[in-house]
Amino acid sequence: MVISLHSCGNLVHHGLRSMLLNPHISAVAMVGCCYNLVTERLGPPTYKLPSLRPDHPRLIAASNAFDPNGFPMSEKLGNYPLPRKPLRKEETEEVGDEEGVSAEPPKGVRLNITARMMAVQAPFNWGREDSELFFTRHFYRALLQRIFLDRGVVSPPLDAGNLPGVAVSANGHTSQVNWTPPYGRGPGLSSDGTSTPLTIGTLRKFAYSDFVSYVRAALAKLTAENSFCVVDPEFIRSKMDGLTDEDIKNYEHKFWERKKELSVMWSLMAFSAGVVEALVVTDRYLWLKEQPEVEHAWVEPVFEYKQSPRNLVVVGIKK
Repeated sequence: MVISLHSCGNLVHHGLRSMLLNPHISAVAMVGCCYNLVTERLGPPTYKLPSLRPDHPRLIAASNAFDPNGFPMSEKLGNYPLPRKPLRKEETEEVGDEEGVSAEPPKGVRLNITARMMAVQAPFNWGREDSELFFTRHFYRALLQRIFLDRGVVSPPLDAGNLPGVAVSANGHTSQVNWTPPYGRGPGLSSDGTSTPLTIGTLRKFAYSDFVSYVRAALAKLTAENSFCVVDPEFIRSKMDGLTDEDIKNYEHKFWERKKELSVMWSLMAFSAGVVEALVVTDRYLWLKEQPEVEHAWVEPVFEYKQSPRNLVVVGIKK
């Protein structure tokens, strides 16, 4: 019997398949974790706002991998019929569909990195103190992005219809920041209309004591000689030159009410965790039920949610 506790990403998929591949294994009991590390079997996921899609090489590669070991495992979800996509007028004329919908409905349930990241949240275990720290960190990062925007480090997607003669990306957007610094990637938008990532990563604990400390620590990391930032550190340094502590405090005062909005948004997203996790776990259960070699399959909680929110075990027993 193969047993795993909190196997990351696709490891649960490999563990379940081991029961069929190894004649010496007669049963499996797998508790998964880290759904953000699960790959996608059906290719690129859908995005409501393509212009806000993160332009990180690893995320792009993962979403386009068509990994045969990724989600979904089961044929049930892999071929699940999805709602038909309405067609534009010119597309309707091409396919000759008088009803204005695609002739072949799309199939297959897909996730994306945002959904999988939300699946690992545990909102029912959140307390007042840790929630305040969590939301404060996200507010600081979002507010720093606003400073980057105002000072020309990054640029928002624009409606290119109002900018004649300007190069437009595939998604119909362009950028006001069009100078590409030497030895670094240009800020603003990439060729497909997505934003250039300014990944800050982890900062030391003291950086979160107040917003001024956060901004100073983040800038020091982004402009360091060994910075991993894809935008030229010297370009960032020049744009942020002259930013005073008083300026930073004014930003915090001006946008402080937005922290509540961000907290509400994050909470609503996090409450989708159970839905996405249920979808992933159900897919693994369905895969077991589809295998002729499997006699019994079920899912059950093995310990309290407060002890560990990833508490669902997928069990399969051979005939």
